[in-house]
Amino acid sequence: FALSEVLESRLMLSATPVKKPAPAPIVLTAAIRAALKQPVVGIAQPTIVLKNTRNVRPNSANPPGAAMTPSLMRHAYGLDQVMFGSIAGDGAGQTIAVIDAYDYPTAAADLHAFDVQFGLPDPPSFRRVTQSGLTTGYPATDPHGPGYANGTWEEEAALDVQWAHAMAPAANIILVEAATPSYTNLVTKAVDWARKQTGVSAISMSFGGGEFSGETTYDNYFKTVNGHAGVTFVASTGDSGQPGGYPAFSPNVVAVGGTTLTLSAGNWISESAWSGSGGGVSTVQNQPTYQNGVVTQSSTKRTTPDVAMDADPNTGVAIYDSWDYPTSPWLQIGGTSLSSPMFAGLIAVTNQGRSIAGLSSLDGLTQTLPKLYQLPAADFHDITIGSNGFPAGAGYDLATGRGSPIANKLIYDLAGVGSVSGSVFQDNNGNGFKDATETSMSGATVYVDSNNNGSRDGIEPSVAVDQNGNYQFPAVGAGTQLIRQLLPANYVQTSGASANAAMSVTVVAATVVVAPDFGNFNTTITAAGNQDTYYVALDATHSYVQISSGTTATSPPAFQIALSRLPNLTFNLPGTADNVDFDFTNGSPIPTGGVALNAAVNSNGELKILGASPAQALTMTNTNIGLTGGPMIRFQNLFQLALYNCTINYTGDLSTIQSLVLGTASTFHWLG
Repeated sequence: FALSEVLESRLMLSATPVKKPAPAPIVLTAAIRAALKQPVVGIAQPTIVLKNTRNVRPNSANPPGAAMTPSLMRHAYGLDQVMFGSIAGDGAGQTIAVIDAYDYPTAAADLHAFDVQFGLPDPPSFRRVTQSGLTTGYPATDPHGPGYANGTWEEEAALDVQWAHAMAPAANIILVEAATPSYTNLVTKAVDWARKQTGVSAISMSFGGGEFSGETTYDNYFKTVNGHAGVTFVASTGDSGQPGGYPAFSPNVVAVGGTTLTLSAGNWISESAWSGSGGGVSTVQNQPTYQNGVVTQSSTKRTTPDVAMDADPNTGVAIYDSWDYPTSPWLQIGGTSLSSPMFAGLIAVTNQGRSIAGLSSLDGLTQTLPKLYQLPAADFHDITIGSNGFPAGAGYDLATGRGSPIANKLIYDLAGVGSVSGSVFQDNNGNGFKDATETSMSGATVYVDSNNNGSRDGIEPSVAVDQNGNYQFPAVGAGTQLIRQLLPANYVQTSGASANAAMSVTVVAATVVVAPDFGNFNTTITAAGNQDTYYVALDATHSYVQISSGTTATSPPAFQIALSRLPNLTFNLPGTADNVDFDFTNGSPIPTGGVALNAAVNSNGELKILGASPAQALTMTNTNIGLTGGPMIRFQNLFQLALYNCTINYTGDLSTIQSLVLGTASTFHWLG
């Protein structure tokens, strides 16, 4: 007959403590049947055989010495090497929802004790809520109580919460407590509430049972709801070997199997398929398209797992459960109930990188799952030894899926982000390339112009250029990206086909792309001393403004820029005898916006305009030249002289100035 409700199989998918003997079959009591309120079919319980190759201590006052610690596990899978630029890959800004049954009253205190023991920060936010999201009216605690052969739900929740946090220590955690271990409460209530919560990007489900004909009715609960950022649903495949169970068999869920992890000096050495790892061919679910061409074990049905991580209790982890064991709260635990929350933590770190890149979190069905089958084999440890009833082998297999993650490769590819770096320099010769004599410059802001509108919008990533002139985007979406800068005042960009052009870069996931440098020309020249002289002229091709130090042109000039790129030019002359000479012999060096000269009061400096045709215009601001008299300014073939807040003494031929504009607070003395 059709199965409409299934009691969660504690043997199949719950945390598996190494200290526990083989469990007895579940007895469906009248109380449990009444709580489910629907017909229940019990699942046959296979006997778990644990490979106890070493003496593992029972629950104790201290973490078991053989148990994996967070630092060991993060290092083994490369999570401690994940950096988004200078930002550690720790899940910051993401929220992981953990789904369990019954109440775990000491969850927050136990997580804190776990963190203190292993030097982890508490999560930014930890919430324990009912299946409806309430923080009152929690369900009853697990009626089995401590000592239950198959472990309590409090023990399960401790593992789920503490090890999702261990993998993503800066992610927020929500423990959602279903009223009973039924699909109605675990899925249609708890999962459904969790997937609608703002910030939730990963949901871990370490529960399940054998497949049943009505399981597809629950599949829609493992999809991102409309209007919500992407959510990835992760489930453990089971602890009883093949064939595994549901909800891991749902094509909408990332199914995580189990391995036996071997380390040496803290480093990953090898993994083998754990005998208890669920995995096999579904009898209900059709093969999703993302498995086409990768899975060879079946061409018509969904297979599991998709990936795998450590689950063998003998290479298991330490957890802290003071509810069940108030005086000796530490246990060593394994099972795919470990691998599921760990992979959910990896998803949170992945989504952190996407957030930094201005991308939304991954949708499990349309992004995470297809990517896991499309990404290169180099992103995974291919596990080729061991068996769960199906042998592990090269490529995809029914014991470990594609293998275990190499997080410092997989996360970048899964996120679809790469790093972009470059530099900004003062381009004194205006050629758009950093030459040996040119220096780096800080002060600019560089941003990704995602919509190519020429300005930085609020959602577009930006970084400040450091004191060495360097910038780096820690995470940028893969594909062609346009990088622009917000120019500091008084600079014009020289690199690119046109002024202020975007730099186009092709970003490849998991790689650092070096972008072209931004070259900037300083349109303001400031004299350093009291007798500085600048000679300004146009080159022989009439294309470049050349500025030399001294009274004649030098080769090469101190500064050079294309006339077409120079909107204006300003000279600051703070000394008492600074000179600027303009030579029109090769044409006009004065850009469209004009030239401004800012000289000190009582300056004895001299301005020379050496003629050529056609006559040009010159603007002078805040300038006082020649106040002591004498031929301090010489004009020739000047079309217009505009003065703003200036005092000028002039002894030359006034007829050489065709137009004189006296602006605010300006005085022009003709001493001829």
